[in-house]
Amino acid sequence: MMMSVLRNRVDITRQTQLLFDVQAAASSISVTRNPSNSSVVQVKLNQASTGVLTVNGTKNLSGITDTISFSSSSLGITVKDFDTVTSIACDATLVSSGSTIEVKYFGKGGGSASSEYAVVSGWPCFINRPLGNSISTQDYRVDSFGSFQTEKPLIFMAYDESFTPAVSDFIVDADTNEKYFVLGVQYIQYSVGYENYWRIIMEMR
Repeated sequence: MMMSVLRNRVDITRQTQLLFDVQAAASSISVTRNPSNSSVVQVKLNQASTGVLTVNGTKNLSGITDTISFSSSSLGITVKDFDTVTSIACDATLVSSGSTIEVKYFGKGGGSASSEYAVVSGWPCFINRPLGNSISTQDYRVDSFGSFQTEKPLIFMAYDESFTPAVSDFIVDADTNEKYFVLGVQYIQYSVGYENYWRIIMEMR
């Protein structure tokens, strides 16, 4: 059975521009995802609406706020940049409009800015490293022009409905702190009586 060979444990994190998953406008929305660098906040509504949205956060360890006013419009961005964002507040007019909001971080120069958040921690799995189960120089074939990893490590993880691994996730071996970048995720589905699982293709970082 799959569970009998899951001798490793990993932490999975994911990068996103979103402060939180897209949701309906609400009077108060808590934020736990913060950007790696100081960023402005862009708000996109699913329809042209009227109302005011307030962004609360910090800059240089001091509390700051900024507001975005919508007047039959659907896109707005803060003037101020934030080191962290703690909450978003929509006024009654915006809440009653029935709009959904998508809130993203952007760099001050207009480029994307991302936040990394935990998907799962200490999750059981089996790490299959090429030519063995330890990281060493013999585990990877090396070109004469430099180190090039041609044999990719794999993770086998029992299927669970609570989350889904995704391409571009980061996976850290909880025992060795080795960090991997997810290149591909394959869902393996068996017939009744066998456990379904994910086969995850990675490269070391």
